[in-house]
Amino acid sequence: MKKERIACVVTRRNAAILNLREELEQMGYDCLICYLDSYTQTHSYWKKKLVELVGRNRWEWKHYLNDLQEAILQRILAYQPQKVLFINLGLTETRLRRIGAQAQIIFWHVDPVRNLPEETLVRVGGYPIFVYDVESQQYLQSRGVSATYCPVGYNRSYGRPEHPVAKDIDISFIGSPYKKRLEILEPLAQAAEEHGWNFQVFGPFFETRYFWKRLVFRIRYPHLSRHLTNGSMTSEEIAAIYHRSKICLNLHGNGSNGVNPRTFEVLASGAMELIDERGDYDVLQPGKDVAVFTGIDNLVQQVEWYLAHEKARQEMAQHGYEKIHDMRSMQRCLQTLLGG
Repeated sequence: MKKERIACVVTRRNAAILNLREELEQMGYDCLICYLDSYTQTHSYWKKKLVELVGRNRWEWKHYLNDLQEAILQRILAYQPQKVLFINLGLTETRLRRIGAQAQIIFWHVDPVRNLPEETLVRVGGYPIFVYDVESQQYLQSRGVSATYCPVGYNRSYGRPEHPVAKDIDISFIGSPYKKRLEILEPLAQAAEEHGWNFQVFGPFFETRYFWKRLVFRIRYPHLSRHLTNGSMTSEEIAAIYHRSKICLNLHGNGSNGVNPRTFEVLASGAMELIDERGDYDVLQPGKDVAVFTGIDNLVQQVEWYLAHEKARQEMAQHGYEKIHDMRSMQRCLQTLLGG
């Protein structure tokens, strides 16, 4: 039997985070991944600075985007998929119509949608739209656009280890340096030094190609810099850190009031998770499936308490794992999106 063909239009970063190709192929689909990265994502630091100075409407930027979209259109038309999944992104209205004439188009927004321009809402409003948080669903509905809630689940890289792993990290954090996160991580790093905790932070906090970036970061965040391993990580590397951590800290920084995809990744790995207070916890029960803190002082208190109570950590990790293991896998998400 011929496999159903799925084309995905996505940035390289999101394709890697979601592990799209492997997940879709494991589900039995034939898969085409088309990368739609912005000008500033694909060009050098100095090129990016030039774009910032002269503005996004300069001819070079416009020609880059037009040429890239046209190339993606031609690849999709030649591939002849049954379905095309756009993640956060879209093409021009004319190009979408050409694709829609031969395939079902589906949009999945895995970031907040409140800043989408009006013309984008009009352009995508006629297609099935899925959003990763309830707040985005409510926002779109208030604008007359129907949307379905479909959170971003964990991919198969995140799983409990087959054999026990030594918990040599007291508390870990993995992520990008949003301002809100930095405001929490710096004082927490100072508290970790005072308490003697093994606190480890991982993520692309500054560009290593430019020596002054590291220097500026150390000046601004003297405590945090001593606990930071700077750089991007694979899903497998991230999962290994979760396995070694007594407490996995998850801080939200993109403006949504719901839980982020990392919430499910941590729990799927079998780790205990501590998150900042949310307006919506999806299927999770605070205090049972995840621990929740309300400020830096409360965060330090909870870290201190949970590090002293191993059984409580283990019970919470087990509750969280059981709650999301079947409900929030990436395979389940893709089945929702694609109707499989």
